[in-house]
Amino acid sequence: MMLIPTVLWIHGAYADSFMLEEEEQQQCRLIFSINPGRSGSTYLARLLSLSDRVDAGHERVPVMAERTLRRAKQRGLEATYQERSRRKVPAIRRRLDAIHHNKVYAETSHLFAKTFADVVMDAFVTDHALHGYKEPCRVDVIVLQRDLLDTACSFFVHNWTRHHADWLIEPWSALATLPADARACRPSCRGGEDSVRAREADLIFWYLYDTAEKAKDFANTWGVLRPDKAVHVHTFRLEELQNLDGVERMLRQLDLGRGIPSQNMGRARAVIGRPLNSLNSRRSRNRSNNNNKRMEACPRAWLAKRLAAFQEQRVAKNRTHRHRGGANRLRQQRP
Repeated sequence: MMLIPTVLWIHGAYADSFMLEEEEQQQCRLIFSINPGRSGSTYLARLLSLSDRVDAGHERVPVMAERTLRRAKQRGLEATYQERSRRKVPAIRRRLDAIHHNKVYAETSHLFAKTFADVVMDAFVTDHALHGYKEPCRVDVIVLQRDLLDTACSFFVHNWTRHHADWLIEPWSALATLPADARACRPSCRGGEDSVRAREADLIFWYLYDTAEKAKDFANTWGVLRPDKAVHVHTFRLEELQNLDGVERMLRQLDLGRGIPSQNMGRARAVIGRPLNSLNSRRSRNRSNNNNKRMEACPRAWLAKRLAAFQEQRVAKNRTHRHRGGANRLRQQRP
């Protein structure tokens, strides 16, 4: 007589465990980054992978660059929304299914803020029920910052405005957040070599400021729209992640445990504080040496002067904008 309720209780316990497991599978966590490139996103992916809870990758396929980025720059985000959603969202869902939601999906890519932040946030936070999730996924977004002049130097010495133009957002593109700067160099700009180099520097500075503005817009938008705290925005400087304490502090802030597991400490010592693309292989070491030589050749003092002039122009433009706005308000108040 006593065996029947015991068996039923055991069956009920297993049923509860299955229901709990099913609920856990409905939960998901994602980590993305907002950064301009040349600022440590590959390094950040390696740091996140030191946690056993994270399935981290840098610029996962589909990368959402080249044709996707070109179309978005020409036509805007709204006109390309469906195309971008069909490419990126199913790929993330397949990866989440592959890791059985036991790990956090992490992707560090400067293209998040450019080509797929809106479709990801809609799919996994706003319209989560349409994609099979009972609750909004938790999304952590890392705003990765690096010294502005160091970043500009890295862009400048690698000739990104000439050889990697497809990856940049230009002031005249539909994805620009900041207003266009007349001094920024279009591909058709003319002038002497010094003039072109100066305009290229201004284009780099504009792009870096535009990326920072995109990060502010993202934090303001999702901080207001998600009072349930499903979206968390964190700001980390690359310089703070060059030692073990800084990395473990980041992992704790992301709720990824108390720190790096002991079994991963050997790998952590090989990764933390190491220059990008300088790990292990001879090809990587040669690339790192070439990067160091290029950075040494960076006209840093000249770029610093260009940056100061660029910032002064921005301050003057903002002051003029505020003055005109006040004058317009006064005119509107007149009877």
